[in-house]
Amino acid sequence: MAEEEKQDQQPEEIKEEENKAEPTPQNDEDLMKLWEEAMQAQAQTESSTENQQPQATVQEQDISKELQRILDIPLSITVVIGTTVITIKELLNLRPGSVVALDESINSFVSVYANGKLIAKAELVVVGENFGIRIAEIIEKEERVKSLASH
Repeated sequence: MAEEEKQDQQPEEIKEEENKAEPTPQNDEDLMKLWEEAMQAQAQTESSTENQQPQATVQEQDISKELQRILDIPLSITVVIGTTVITIKELLNLRPGSVVALDESINSFVSVYANGKLIAKAELVVVGENFGIRIAEIIEKEERVKSLASH
């Protein structure tokens, strides 16, 4: 019998804890008060974030102005689906219909170059009757620098 009483008490205690954890508005005034408190907390968070990063915003604006000057410069994009090495004899024997095997599998990502620099890895897709690419990975600046050093 004592065990049954303990079991009956536990759900009530749990219900009381749930009610304490999350206040529920009893009327429109309570709801408005909760809303105002949430808005004030958000405003304080935003103002403290703004105070911590004023220099970054100024620098971003300067960079943005600089970028605006060059955004219309065309870049040559090259997509490499694979490579291979053949001998001069094999090259001279190529004819229409010849097949040259590449070092990449059909499921491999292709390499995307902008003005000769590797910028991304992508999947080949078909767009209408043309080939296209779906960018899968942007090559980070550090990786691009490493690739330049190895050449």
